[in-house]
Amino acid sequence: MRQSIESACHMKCEDPNVEATRFPVEDFDFSEDPEGRYLVHLLERTACLKNCYAGKGFENATEC
Repeated sequence: MRQSIESACHMKCEDPNVEATRFPVEDFDFSEDPEGRYLVHLLERTACLKNCYAGKGFENATEC
């Protein structure tokens, strides 16, 4: 069951059309900073996964 939930959440959060938790980065220009864009991407994906796990009643998936 755990693998099924994790797999579903990872697939959901990797889809670029999914409205993930967005971080307010309007004040920063990451067009020339690939590391900055990647960091924002990681933060948004992590927030998306956390929300997905919590929505499935599986809040502590990363602690196992």
